[in-house]
Amino acid sequence: MPARRSKAASHILTDTLGLLVGAVIPTADIQDRDGAPDVLVSIRASFPWLRHVFADGECALGLTL
Repeated sequence: MPARRSKAASHILTDTLGLLVGAVIPTADIQDRDGAPDVLVSIRASFPWLRHVFADGECALGLTL
């Protein structure tokens, strides 16, 4: 019997070229809308000039950076 694989969710942030800026791999019970603040906090020190973030419909939240 093949090994059982679980789907690992990841919350990633890329620039306009698609290059990886930040990533957080949370536990499986964290939804996209709940994980978005974690990835933004994780990149804040590296990118203090970041002012605008575009997200898909799953991440409909009002965050202030």
